[in-house]
Amino acid sequence: RLRKYDTVTLLSSDSSGWGRVQIPNGKTGYVAVSYLGSGSGASAREEWCRQNAGQRPRNGEILKLAYRGPHSLTVRNAPGDDAVVKLKDRNDRTVVAMYVGSGQTATTDSVPEGSFRIVYASGAEYSRACGYFLEDLEVSKAETSASFRTTEDAIYRYTAANELTLYRVNDGNLHTEQASLDEFLD
Repeated sequence: RLRKYDTVTLLSSDSSGWGRVQIPNGKTGYVAVSYLGSGSGASAREEWCRQNAGQRPRNGEILKLAYRGPHSLTVRNAPGDDAVVKLKDRNDRTVVAMYVGSGQTATTDSVPEGSFRIVYASGAEYSRACGYFLEDLEVSKAETSASFRTTEDAIYRYTAANELTLYRVNDGNLHTEQASLDEFLD
């Protein structure tokens, strides 16, 4: 099955509007020629993302919140590029996604209970339609999960307040590695 923006080779077409196409793995099939465009699928997708980018998100804007919780996350970003920080559950679904402007700090107080993988992207020209940066895109992931757990004692109930700094600091505890765009997207 073809997905939007897959690149195919048109082998032949007929007057009924159908074309025989070949996908990169060599398999062939038929598709309505009206759905095909010239050029690569990647170029067409990028152009569509640019045309439908929407307004740049504001610092601290929550781009996705699967469900609310009582915990907080504060993110400090370095000057240079904007960032989108995601918390992903064990099924690789984004639970929280927050936009953090260049050189700014943002906080959300709605993180749900759980342990989440941290994945973030930085860059310029964020496309709301496509969910990633169109220029200077870099994707990173933390080597360990972040825990957001409620604890109690005889009198009080405590919620977690985690902080992330997206630039290198002496004695920092967020260790990251490069990740792919697929790992960032849902």
